[in-house]
Amino acid sequence: MSGEGKEITQEFKRSAHEPPPMPRKGIVTTLTVGGVEISIRTGEYEDGRICELHVDNNHPDLNLRRSLGSVSRMITVGLQHGTPLKAFVDEYAHSKNVRHLKVDGHPDVKLAHSLMDAVMHMLAVEYRVNYGAHLALPAPEKKPAWKPHIIAGGLEMKDLK
Repeated sequence: MSGEGKEITQEFKRSAHEPPPMPRKGIVTTLTVGGVEISIRTGEYEDGRICELHVDNNHPDLNLRRSLGSVSRMITVGLQHGTPLKAFVDEYAHSKNVRHLKVDGHPDVKLAHSLMDAVMHMLAVEYRVNYGAHLALPAPEKKPAWKPHIIAGGLEMKDLK
């Protein structure tokens, strides 16, 4: 093999930024997910599409608050550059952090796997994203490819195949 490498470049088309209108309509709501209160505010284009998302909560853990804020800003940038809401719902709905959490504050979302799961389910219902599954039910569990077995002094991973 020679020491020369070919430089591979690929052009990516960027969608044009579509700024939100001023003033804008949207949804302002509060959900309580597993005892954590989440404030959700959206902005909409004139045609009713969502263009921005702001999520804040009252949790004392600053890392959790910053994480939710960062994810909501990332979703906002994606929405304003042409990414459909369905892409975010498909990616973040059923993102699982802990056991099922009870959700209060929305009539169609009763259970969630995480805070973002509750937010995405609420957005899917409010903005009529064709999601396929009933949103108040938990996601089906996937069987892991391995199962940890406790042995003296540590864990041993055994393949179940």
